[in-house]
Amino acid sequence: NSMGNNGENYGSNQGFSGHQFAVGNSGVMGGNPGDGMASSGLDNAAIRRNSSTTPYSNPSQVMPNSGGGSITQYYSPPPSHVHQQTATTASPQVIQGNGYQQQQAMYQTMQQQNPSSQQHQNIPMRQPILTQQANQASVSNRYNQSQIQKPPYPPYTQNETSNQAADSGGGSYAARSAQAYASMGSPPSTTVPPTSSTTPAIPTAQATPSMNPQVSIKGSKYDDAPSVQAQQNRILTDCTRKVQEHAYYMKQAMDKGELATVLDRASQMVGELGDMSSGNLTPKNYYELYMRALDDMPNLEDYFLSLAGNQTISYTMKNIYEHVQYCPRVLSRLYLQISAGSALIRSKEETAQWVLTDLIDAVKCVQNPLRGLFLRHFLLQATRDKLPDGDAVKDAYEFVLANFIEMNKLWVRIQHLPGDGKTKDQRKKRERERNELRILVGTNLVRLSQLEGVTSKIYGDVILPKILEQITVCGDPLAQAYLIDCIIQVFPDEYHIETLPILLAVCPKLRDKVNIRTIMQSLMDRLANFYAEEELLDEKDANEVKKTVAQESFPLFEDCVQQVYHARGPKLVSKEVIRLQTALLNFSLKCFPGNMDQVSNCLGVCLEFIRQAATSPAPDALNLPPVSDDSINLDEASVSELQKMLSVPLDSLALKVLQLNHYSALLKFLPLDSRRDVGMTMLRAIDASGDAPTDLKELKELFNILQPVIQGPDNTDGLSETRLEKMEEENNLVSKLIYLLESNDIEMAFEMLTIARSHLRQASGPRLQSTLVPVVFAAFRIVRQLYAESQIETKDEQLEKKSDLEDSAKSEEEQTDKAAEDLATEKDEEENPPTEASDDDKKTPDASEPEKSVEADIDSDTKVESKSSLSTRDVFLFIQSTIAMLSSGSPELGLKLYSIAALSSDSMAEAGSSGDFLTQATHELLTQSFALYDDIDDYLTQQRCIINMVGTLLATKSIAKEQFEKFTTKLTQFAAKLMRKQDQCRMVLLCSHLFYAVGKGMSGYKNPKRTLECLQRSLKLADASAMSSSSNFTLFVDLLEQYVYFFEEENPVITNAYVSGLIALIGEHLDSLIDSHVSVEGQAHFNEVLDYIRRKKKADDTAERFAQIKI
Repeated sequence: NSMGNNGENYGSNQGFSGHQFAVGNSGVMGGNPGDGMASSGLDNAAIRRNSSTTPYSNPSQVMPNSGGGSITQYYSPPPSHVHQQTATTASPQVIQGNGYQQQQAMYQTMQQQNPSSQQHQNIPMRQPILTQQANQASVSNRYNQSQIQKPPYPPYTQNETSNQAADSGGGSYAARSAQAYASMGSPPSTTVPPTSSTTPAIPTAQATPSMNPQVSIKGSKYDDAPSVQAQQNRILTDCTRKVQEHAYYMKQAMDKGELATVLDRASQMVGELGDMSSGNLTPKNYYELYMRALDDMPNLEDYFLSLAGNQTISYTMKNIYEHVQYCPRVLSRLYLQISAGSALIRSKEETAQWVLTDLIDAVKCVQNPLRGLFLRHFLLQATRDKLPDGDAVKDAYEFVLANFIEMNKLWVRIQHLPGDGKTKDQRKKRERERNELRILVGTNLVRLSQLEGVTSKIYGDVILPKILEQITVCGDPLAQAYLIDCIIQVFPDEYHIETLPILLAVCPKLRDKVNIRTIMQSLMDRLANFYAEEELLDEKDANEVKKTVAQESFPLFEDCVQQVYHARGPKLVSKEVIRLQTALLNFSLKCFPGNMDQVSNCLGVCLEFIRQAATSPAPDALNLPPVSDDSINLDEASVSELQKMLSVPLDSLALKVLQLNHYSALLKFLPLDSRRDVGMTMLRAIDASGDAPTDLKELKELFNILQPVIQGPDNTDGLSETRLEKMEEENNLVSKLIYLLESNDIEMAFEMLTIARSHLRQASGPRLQSTLVPVVFAAFRIVRQLYAESQIETKDEQLEKKSDLEDSAKSEEEQTDKAAEDLATEKDEEENPPTEASDDDKKTPDASEPEKSVEADIDSDTKVESKSSLSTRDVFLFIQSTIAMLSSGSPELGLKLYSIAALSSDSMAEAGSSGDFLTQATHELLTQSFALYDDIDDYLTQQRCIINMVGTLLATKSIAKEQFEKFTTKLTQFAAKLMRKQDQCRMVLLCSHLFYAVGKGMSGYKNPKRTLECLQRSLKLADASAMSSSSNFTLFVDLLEQYVYFFEEENPVITNAYVSGLIALIGEHLDSLIDSHVSVEGQAHFNEVLDYIRRKKKADDTAERFAQIKI
């Protein structure tokens, strides 16, 4: 039957059978069915203990401590002559009680009395010899620092409880306890009245519910109701108060050297973890209570060692280890046994193997999932620095593996605890609670990885297979995913490389809910980082680790992915397939850069799966037509993953992705926005690498990928600032790409520009205006290259002509000499007959002449064939048509580009390269620029265009005089037709330079009379403007400056009288504007002009000419 608040069974209804007490099948703790061992199972430690040392014949001598008996009864075997006395003095309620209800009633009765330690001392029981020695001994340790009696742990008041709850978020419980102990003093009399001058009072303040923010996770969908949270806080606060109380009295007993009291208080302290109320705590709150209850267990272990090392006490650490096992409460006994076992290993009285085996067998009797997990975690923590290593490492890893297997089973069983409904919310809640406890199980794997004696062979042959077998058998998705990830993270990279086939072989066996991609990606990242670090170290590859990674890892991962596909079949969605292939793609690019076959293989698998998923017919469908790629629509998640996958190789491969077989085909499955993002990523990669397409096929494929980027909005009205910034970035990247289109073959470069323009002209609005401008300037580059080649050819022709002239002169001299020789020969023949040798010599020069002519013909033919068929005319026609495309949207931009093109053709025509055509091209380009002026309505834009055209005309030199006069006259008319008179004045004044162009780089056209006409027209406009507004006074100063310029350049019609008269006119205007607000800048400008005239009067070379000007 279950007895007491602990829910533990101490036998059957008939009492104890013989000298054993067994663990019943109704549960060890908490009263939950199935939590205990089977009915035939026994407590091994209790069997060994009872059969050897404690021949109990009366069950009253092992009754639980219900407040009326001394703890000495359960920690030492009483002498045989007191058996009868113990039986007669024991409470009849306990001996004759019938189950849990009577024990609970007795417990409530005991709570009404004063539960002080004095009651335990009044029980007429004889203390055993071991306990008497412990009480009489003066223990010299860190707990026996003072003989002064310390006051009890300060009780909680309502305010203090709430303050503690509020402060519980900072620092550990141990730190808060240390602070509380440091500040302990005599409590106020109003809170805890003293009951005795020698015996401290037990705190009796009522525990108030503490709204601890750590109790639950706020904001979760599956948070408990406020009433449940309040109940959890109340239980946690009450249990924590009891733990603190028992810990305080345990420390006092340590200081006094009272072993029985220490064991009693320690048993009750850890017994709170097995209390009925703590069994209702959530795993998170139970973990909080667990940490607080075990804060002082290291102190207890040190206390045990101090007792065993004390020379005045005649017992060993093994005696204490056996002594603590007489605690009747199972959970308390096991916690104490683990603590004593840890101390026993430290004392070296027994081997670690014996102690670990005994402990791992003892903890098997606790099968409650939650309590068993924390008990085994404490066992692992207590022995973490005591595990045998080196030669005896086998005992260590077998112990940890056994503990891991049992903990994993308990962890999985948490989801099957009774008491909750099977609703979805409750299952989610259980899953969340299990997720919070996963670190308890993972700690076993951490301990295994920290064993120095575990080699890669032991890991691969023993440890890893057992772990993977347990992972596969448990069949729980959460456990499988977490434990596989733990294996990957905690064990060294070298172990993973040598056991990679074993680890990957378990992936297809995992449950469908396990995310294989995260597991494989985590393993790939570790191996990739390891491979990168090995390359950085540049050490000798003694074990051929790098070779193994380079040659075997990728095929193993690829084969594992294929096995996962076959294992899961139709359950595998497109999103997961793309994610797995993306992980493989990342791994290939990191470890095997430049391996295009692996990248193409990953893309091909994705393409094949997407097509298969789209074309697989429904069960009732017959003879369906094949589905085209354009009609396949992916879900949003798959689109996002596919976009990431296609963007991954761009950073490292850039334009090399165009060589991949399936890249363009996969792009078709993306919507327009996603394709635009991929195109932008490609443009950034091209910009970073500086690479450009090398042939026309690559260029066409590239622009097909960039088509969504090129197609911009028709106008920018209503677009957000973010979108405008993004459009500007797109335009800049496309422009940079155009400038990268270069080739040693000029015809190839021109064809690249033609292809680029054919794609860019599909854009509209501002995108077209921004992207076609780089095409025009790239064409100018080709024109300059053709011009440079033509200049070289011209020089070659000149040299060839010069050589031909020299050869012809030389041949004439040779012919003259030959004729003289012939005459002499004829005279000799008359006197002497000719010989055969002379005849042969005579024919030799004639035979060599045809050979030379043939060679010359071959060279000339070869030179003609190598000559480029592309001419400057073709390029200028291309430039003209390109400018015409963007002029309709931006006349000002077209006018400027026509002016630049005209200057380019004019400079080439002046140099004599195809002069006739280039002169005509210059005239035509200027004509088109003037025609665009009529499409401009804004007066400010008109002014900018006039200034641009004036500068262009001044720089042209190849057009005829009549044509130049027509352009200047037309431009002056444009200036005179501006909307405002002050603008007319300034522009007509600027046009005056067209009729008297002097200086280097100018056209050289001079018509002084027309210059004077422009100046006089500007003077009239300035006078009219000044009458309407005094602020236009500066126009007169600008006129004076121009008059001085032309006078200094010796324009014959500009005399000193004009300059002097204008100075006088400006002076009159200044006199009339004394009381008005005259522009300070205009007056300062006028003074600067006068100072300039004065300096010219003093200069030697200009003094005579400027002397007649009156200032």
